[in-house]
Amino acid sequence: MNMSMNKRRRAKLRITPSLMLVLALFFSVIAVAEPLHSSQDTEEFAEEYWVRPIPLQGKAPGGFTSLESSLYPKDCGACHQSQYADWSESLHSMAVGPGLMGQLSPEESPNFATSCYLCHAPLSEQQEYLVVDGEYQRNDRYDERLQKSGVSCSVCHLRGNRRFGPPPLKDSKQSKIHGGFTESPFFEQSEFCASCHQFPEGAFALNGKLLENTYNEWLASPYPEKGITCQRCHMPERRHLFRGIHDPEMVRSGIEIVVKETNKRGRKGALLTITNSNTGHYFPTYVTPLIVVRGSLLDGKGDLVDGSVKERFIGRRVELNLSREIEDSRIPPMGRFVFNYSPDDTDRADKIKLEVWVHPDHFYNGFFKSSLSGGFYASKEAIEEALETTERSPYLLFSREMELR
Repeated sequence: MNMSMNKRRRAKLRITPSLMLVLALFFSVIAVAEPLHSSQDTEEFAEEYWVRPIPLQGKAPGGFTSLESSLYPKDCGACHQSQYADWSESLHSMAVGPGLMGQLSPEESPNFATSCYLCHAPLSEQQEYLVVDGEYQRNDRYDERLQKSGVSCSVCHLRGNRRFGPPPLKDSKQSKIHGGFTESPFFEQSEFCASCHQFPEGAFALNGKLLENTYNEWLASPYPEKGITCQRCHMPERRHLFRGIHDPEMVRSGIEIVVKETNKRGRKGALLTITNSNTGHYFPTYVTPLIVVRGSLLDGKGDLVDGSVKERFIGRRVELNLSREIEDSRIPPMGRFVFNYSPDDTDRADKIKLEVWVHPDHFYNGFFKSSLSGGFYASKEAIEEALETTERSPYLLFSREMELR
């Protein structure tokens, strides 16, 4: 390692929220890989399969075509067309976006960048620097185009140029293309997803709760006993959609919203109940989204009556620097959230209006604004682009009007 690299490694890092979050995960990762065998038990297989960074694939076996040798998802899509089409529209394909890259300076802070890449771009070929003999060195196999593909086909299905996947749904002769593949039930178990969607015990926590705790939330729910895995909902019929909080249809399928009219001493109101009826974890699961439940009054013209708006939040709200949990009002599996809208004065109103808004990127939106105002970024242009995306992401999930007269 040269002198300039040593200087860069000693440089003081800005302790941003994202840095604190990802470093907790970074130092928990196993760094030694062993040969993989599909007969291993789930825990052992998962531990070995998700060594990160995923070791370099090496030279493809002789006789492989250029498509078979490729790590690019588009080349996988030449044959796996439906999977590629679904993945291309998923957030997995956008894991290395401006919001992430606007925070990273790999040359100045390779350890910070690597800690992010562990989940966002875990292939060794996706990373500018690799640790060799305990020091960061430039990676001569780094591929920028591959890095931009984020969590791609190769990330989940390729190890040492060997293909891995779930058992076929139908009895069929295993294809000999690219040497066939190794079957493993691991691909249909929630443990497969846990490596990037669950912080390990002892990692960064607030108010006694791990910052990323989705797998544990699922474990504590009724769903494991029912055999309902992450893939059952997020990859229905093995589709590579990976839908979540950004998808209104997905959210509606996971909850039930019921509205009832109330009348207390002649004063009309409304009771809105949200039940987490079909989500295998807390709703929502991360600190990033926020659900806003709003009640208001409308006059005869349909205009908002001043002073009539009342709101409550569903989410795990935390300080932008991750120093404190402000509130945790999330709904556990099978739990309920009740919003009682009982306006004081309905004389000027004709209707009650109830709304449920989803802000999928609430935390990131605030974080990007703070980064721009404080000058804490690697690329201002990238953070500005990310902010524009988070500004567009909120959507109206539910709306209902009730007559007062």
